[in-house]
Amino acid sequence: FFFLMIRRPPRSTQSRSSAASDVYKRQVHGENLNNRMQESAVTTWRLTTENRWLLFRNNNYVLPKDDQKGDQDKKKAKEDTGPVFISTRKTDIKGAAVFTPQGFGLIQEFKPSNLVTVKLGKERLVDFPKNELMFDIPLIVKVISSNGTREDKVAIPVNSTGRDIVEKLENLVDGEMSMCARVFWKGTEMNKTNETVEQLGLSPDSKLVALYSLGKPYSVNRFTCVYNGWGYSNSIDGVTFSASKDIRVTGFGIYASEKADTLAGAAKFVAGGDAKGVPLFSKEVSAVKDDSYGEGKIFRFMFDRPIRCKANEKFSLVVEIRNGTSYYGSGGQYTVSGEKDVVFTFTDCTNSQNGTSVTSGQCPEIYYYI
Repeated sequence: FFFLMIRRPPRSTQSRSSAASDVYKRQVHGENLNNRMQESAVTTWRLTTENRWLLFRNNNYVLPKDDQKGDQDKKKAKEDTGPVFISTRKTDIKGAAVFTPQGFGLIQEFKPSNLVTVKLGKERLVDFPKNELMFDIPLIVKVISSNGTREDKVAIPVNSTGRDIVEKLENLVDGEMSMCARVFWKGTEMNKTNETVEQLGLSPDSKLVALYSLGKPYSVNRFTCVYNGWGYSNSIDGVTFSASKDIRVTGFGIYASEKADTLAGAAKFVAGGDAKGVPLFSKEVSAVKDDSYGEGKIFRFMFDRPIRCKANEKFSLVVEIRNGTSYYGSGGQYTVSGEKDVVFTFTDCTNSQNGTSVTSGQCPEIYYYI
């Protein structure tokens, strides 16, 4: 269960000069940790309810000049603060994982006066004020990529595993063909395991190193020969595939017009084996001949960013071309070995109405990273 919780900065009782610097403080356990979290609350990467990274900033807040000016000023100040904290899970339930001033624990009971009983270790029960509990661990991630080096604040849910952390960090860097190669913690590479944050030894402000790379993706082609004369009239072409390993798909090939014409329509990457299923990515396209690639016969349709595809799960490549004719593939194979020993299995796609199948038609190539 997930919910969105927006926490606004507490009203300061200090003088205006000192209050302005403290207005973003997040109320967390312990004075030292509170100090470390001030910057995290101002600019921090956090997971939204859609499980995507979003950078939260709050640099434009201005305190009202007079705390006694009335409800309108108070309302405006409240609106100006904006969201500074997001939780992506339901936290007020028994059994929820939390971080306390005394370490990791599990919620056991909610008591009056905002007290929460937390189980620490195997037996010990301790009561904490609710505002001393943390459901996200702030980490410092040193990002190293072809664009340079920087440090980001990243909030990781307490109940995350090593697999969760690595997979989420893979999506932290934007770019058409970006991918996270490796994540390191205390000089050792972090693997995609089911070890918890506690078992990994992570705590607030632990420092990770994430190495990102940009480069040419691998590719696989499913056809043995190419012909021309494939016609369109607002119809759907699609083919379904699965891969033998976890991959990140960056796009797929679309056969271009055999003439100098532009093929206009839409291209979609769909979860499952139905061309009319839920698209993970879709975009209007104008497929033109590219003489620098595929003998000018293939237009490379690239996603805004790579999409993770788990091993043996089905996905479909779909195009909806309005009119015209193009090249098409023939001699399609049901099983094709791609680069880096990834085996692709192709099957016919439901609702592929224009004739594309495993053996012939559109969507000749897949571009991917390991």
